[in-house]
Amino acid sequence: MKKVWRKKIVGLLAFFLLGMLSGAAVMAQTYAESVLADHPISYWPFNNDLADAQGAVNLSPAASPTFIDGPGSGNKAYSSSSGKAWAAAFGTVDLNGLEDFSYEMWINLKGDNEGKYILQRIGLTNAGETGGGENSLIYQNGQVTFVGRSGELREPAAFALPNKTDQWRHLVLAYKYMDAILVFYLDGKEAFRSESALLEPIFGGNSDELYIGATRVNPEGRVFDGGIDEVAIYGKTLTADQVAAHYNAAFPGAYASAVKADQPISYWRFEDDFKDAAGPYDLIPSGVQFVAGPQGGNNKALFGRIVSLQAQALYNMDAFTYELWFNPINLSAQSYILFRNPGSAQHAVIYAYKPNKLEFFFLRNSERPAVDIPNQTDKWYYCVVVNDPSKPEFRIYIDGQLAAKTANYAVAGTGNMVVIGGSDQGDNFNGYIDEVAIYDYVLPDERIAAHFNSPIVPAGANDWSLY
Repeated sequence: MKKVWRKKIVGLLAFFLLGMLSGAAVMAQTYAESVLADHPISYWPFNNDLADAQGAVNLSPAASPTFIDGPGSGNKAYSSSSGKAWAAAFGTVDLNGLEDFSYEMWINLKGDNEGKYILQRIGLTNAGETGGGENSLIYQNGQVTFVGRSGELREPAAFALPNKTDQWRHLVLAYKYMDAILVFYLDGKEAFRSESALLEPIFGGNSDELYIGATRVNPEGRVFDGGIDEVAIYGKTLTADQVAAHYNAAFPGAYASAVKADQPISYWRFEDDFKDAAGPYDLIPSGVQFVAGPQGGNNKALFGRIVSLQAQALYNMDAFTYELWFNPINLSAQSYILFRNPGSAQHAVIYAYKPNKLEFFFLRNSERPAVDIPNQTDKWYYCVVVNDPSKPEFRIYIDGQLAAKTANYAVAGTGNMVVIGGSDQGDNFNGYIDEVAIYDYVLPDERIAAHFNSPIVPAGANDWSLY
């Protein structure tokens, strides 16, 4: 009896541990794992080939395929070779007659894509005509647009996205047949919704065709000019949570690792110290304390004013980026979150000079790009300010999204003073500050989004993926 019970106990413990480890793997999925966990019918990762990771629909190239760097480290994507190449599949019976469906992919609008096709599905009749239905994703009039010719769209299904922008964007179109709901998601967030999209399933028998980066009819001049990656087609409607989970899985690295990978000049984490994690400019405290930082756990943040008088590496930065987290938990008035004094070219991220406003101040011009941030609110905000003389333009991002910009820029200077949580005259910010990084270049939009979506608090022992 004792042996039997021992076996049962060992079996239960093994089952329990296996369950914990299985749960751990789910919590730390890669992007591909998160997609496959939701069971697409077809999924083309474009890792140097045109194979379907689900094995159903391998693509054929219209020209020799070219593979380029895709979203994420070490990832490859399909390139149209400046509008010359595209891929197609014929007789796609596995995609026939879908009532609910979702299309998911990453796109890069590097070239001129006005009037170009991203994806097209067609059901053909015996006469070779598109009588079985058709729907397409097209870039036109500065928008990603869905065109459905198997029913009725009572309003244009589209959202704006800048043309000729060399950055990767995550795109999902999800459709629910019985409710006539069509939703576009961009970078994990809803960008368009229609609740009157009446689309019938596409039927073409063995004549169904799929085109990625092109259209079946008169493709010349309408081939997508950029990069496409990680295309997945589902026979169901992806939920908002599933879309967000896929997008966030593209940025598996911890926050500090993501920041350091982009090589800031200085990076102050405020983990119970004042050290520069990226350079030699440790800070000198002046009546400060450490508080709980963004995302909780053991993460710490700064409350108070702290200074460096030796930041010579920050001299003469024509282009630059400031990145930080802040929390306006207490009432603040005319305060400084980040202050730099490079000679006569003073720069500062200021708060509450105007009520409930975050602004960037620079002496060259009185115009200040501003963002509404409620005063005396216990909430953490991720803030990035970019000085881009090449446009010229100054931009403020909040929580990974562009929030304000102005057609101006701050001039460089040679001063070496940096103050966090105040200015050279005091003017202390009465809130919390964390993870301050300074770069001597324009941090790209996709890296800003990647940083915001990377967890600051490292995963616990039960959260690591198993390989």
